[in-house]
Amino acid sequence: MTGSAEQAPEGDLVAANLRAVRARIVAAAEAVGRDPAKVTLVAVSKAQPDARVQAALAAGQRVFGENYVQEAKARWPALRAPHPDLRLHMSGPIQTNKARDAIALFDEIARRDGLDQLSMGMSADYEIAVQFGATHVRGGRALFGARPPRAGSTA
Repeated sequence: MTGSAEQAPEGDLVAANLRAVRARIVAAAEAVGRDPAKVTLVAVSKAQPDARVQAALAAGQRVFGENYVQEAKARWPALRAPHPDLRLHMSGPIQTNKARDAIALFDEIARRDGLDQLSMGMSADYEIAVQFGATHVRGGRALFGARPPRAGSTA
């Protein structure tokens, strides 16, 4: 439960999605002889409603990814205080004028060489990413459902 009646159905759905994705990650890792504990699920929350993000937090998810610095700046500072173990990954490109804010907000930012970690995969292919050695897999739609259309879009 997420703690409030109006969020319960959405919270239950996000929690069920998290359980299902985690189970599939375990199965994919075990199928190739990898330790599932070495794979981190990064919940990509870009453009998702706050209620869905809150539901994921309530279900124990602590690693999130955002594509836009301005969205992260609006959402995550208030969520860090009650969740000190929260980790935030930047999963999109950073504009030069946003670099200072990105450094202040994110725990992980897109280095290309010399990594001991590999972040790849999305909702449609994270199991394949695990089988090819990903240490972090990203899921948005598989966890939160489709993103609502942006204001002013015709989608």
